[in-house]
Amino acid sequence: MANEPQKAFEKLIDKTCYNTIYKAVSEYIEDNYENLDLADRSNIIEEVHEASLDDLQIVRISNIEQDDDVVKFDVIVNCEIVIEETVRRDRQVDSASQWFTVMCNAILDGALKDFKVDTINIYSR
Repeated sequence: MANEPQKAFEKLIDKTCYNTIYKAVSEYIEDNYENLDLADRSNIIEEVHEASLDDLQIVRISNIEQDDDVVKFDVIVNCEIVIEETVRRDRQVDSASQWFTVMCNAILDGALKDFKVDTINIYSR
């Protein structure tokens, strides 16, 4: 179970950085959906032609490292992704779930400043 400082940090990230994380993950999905094997999780879609982020939930923060006032950390997110396929003018739509690790950094100086998303990867345990 997370300790109190980590819970407070997680709440801070959720409150102040959610929109930035959502936008970065959304762009990542739209640019890389071909490499995510999303059709494997669908009973309808055979080949994904389009994908977009529908919902994002922050699951936890991990690998927190602080060097002076620079803090680096991973945000584990669970995403619901809308996937689409068009076959002979017939559009099929489904959804698939995918977890990602969003590697971030910021300056922690009484508040979280200059928050940035560095890298996004498929989550693996």
